Amino acid sequence: AVMFNHSELAKFLLSKGSDPELRDNQDNTALLLAARKSAFDCLVTLFCSGADISAVDVDGRNVVHLCTINGTKKDQWNNPCIVKKLAPLLNLKDQYGCTPLHYATQKGDLMITEKLLHLGAHCRVANNDRSTPLHFAARYGRLNTCRHLVESCPPLLNTLDRLGQSPLHLAAENGHAKIVRILLQRGAVFQKDTNGNTCLHLAVRNGHMDCIRLLLSVNPILIDAQNREEKTALHLAAQSGQAEVVSHLLSCGASLIKDCNGYLFVNYATRAKEKEVLIAVIQHARWTEVLLSVSVGCCPVFECIQYLPECASMALDRSITDKGYKTVYDFSLLQFPVEKIPVYEETLGQKYPFLPILRHMVNLNRVSLLTHPLCEAYLSMKWYEIC
Repeated sequence: AVMFNHSELAKFLLSKGSDPELRDNQDNTALLLAARKSAFDCLVTLFCSGADISAVDVDGRNVVHLCTINGTKKDQWNNPCIVKKLAPLLNLKDQYGCTPLHYATQKGDLMITEKLLHLGAHCRVANNDRSTPLHFAARYGRLNTCRHLVESCPPLLNTLDRLGQSPLHLAAENGHAKIVRILLQRGAVFQKDTNGNTCLHLAVRNGHMDCIRLLLSVNPILIDAQNREEKTALHLAAQSGQAEVVSHLLSCGASLIKDCNGYLFVNYATRAKEKEVLIAVIQHARWTEVLLSVSVGCCPVFECIQYLPECASMALDRSITDKGYKTVYDFSLLQFPVEKIPVYEETLGQKYPFLPILRHMVNLNRVSLLTHPLCEAYLSMKWYEIC
């Protein structure tokens, strides 16, 4: 009867001595089942019959938890009799440490959120992961709920969960740019989580361009911030295969910084064979700066030849300019910068070889690269120099 909200039948069964505290195979009492099924009429009937409102299900959730999660009519929260009985349950936690307010904010149900706060729900209570209701609202993109929470409880703004993440981290990580803007306008501060990641690191990893632009417009120095592994936003963008983000960060002036392993962002892209990222680098104005930088292991050009020869061919193509009356060859990629030779020798612990990039093509049998017009022109030039 309760499952299908047949309140008259429920009243009849109760009058005949049916026990409302009996449990079904999912450990629900009749009251909990009514809340789970949004059976409002039966809820009222059971409340009036004296059903045990302190009953909880297998997850430790009481009737207020279930009403909030499953939704009920607005009338329920305006019924003085029901509200008075529910008041002691407002701040009780389930086995996950969540109160009904956590679930209301997760759903983005502003009406229930406002009602729970008005009735005395604590907005600063944290669950087992130390997440507050604002963390839930920020994670799930509940714009109006976030706005109401920061207005009614400002201290929530910079609280940290178990991972050291603030609501700003979660909004950026999940791409909720409007919420990021509200939190920043209300005074959210830029913090690092337990892994040393800023909100920009998290936004970059998931490719949320609106959040990235907003964060950099407010705090440009985030672009070179390093986490505990000394990785910048560029590193995470490359590892995640976010080509558009890599291009944008390079345009914003991101520095080419080595992480704790001595790797540049482009090393991760080449080794993971992130073709789109390498294409974005090659098409960028800073392409030679990136490809001729030196890190632990070798110059990115070497890795590009080894792991992504098709991208290496694109880089060679870009080194040739047809001006109509003549062809201009830029041998930068084949002529390792003289000023970087000491760095090369120190990093790799070996003597700088003659024509190292062409030798690398030979060793890997990259015939298509060796016969590229740029390589042929370069070898011809070297031959004439010798002769």
